[in-house]
Amino acid sequence: MTINRREGFRVGWRVGYNQGYAEGFETGYEAGFEEGKGFGYNEGCADALCLEEEVLLALQRLKELLSQGEVKFSGSAAPEICELLHKLGGMVRRGAG
Repeated sequence: MTINRREGFRVGWRVGYNQGYAEGFETGYEAGFEEGKGFGYNEGCADALCLEEEVLLALQRLKELLSQGEVKFSGSAAPEICELLHKLGGMVRRGAG
């Protein structure tokens, strides 16, 4: 069975097209992967910094309340203290996860 020139050209063109498409896709995929990895890393760093700031703010407020002798589970500051402790517990769990 022989292939004439025209059919050989079409077959060769399809093979070349498919190979070029695959190589282009792979190059694009790799570039996208690198960009995505960088974006994910930056997002993770931003999340960690935000969490750290939240923890520090909550601890700072508790320190202020301690220095004022306001750390009691009854009285006017009790709801704020319970909320801060709950918030800190959530942040610690989120940071550990």
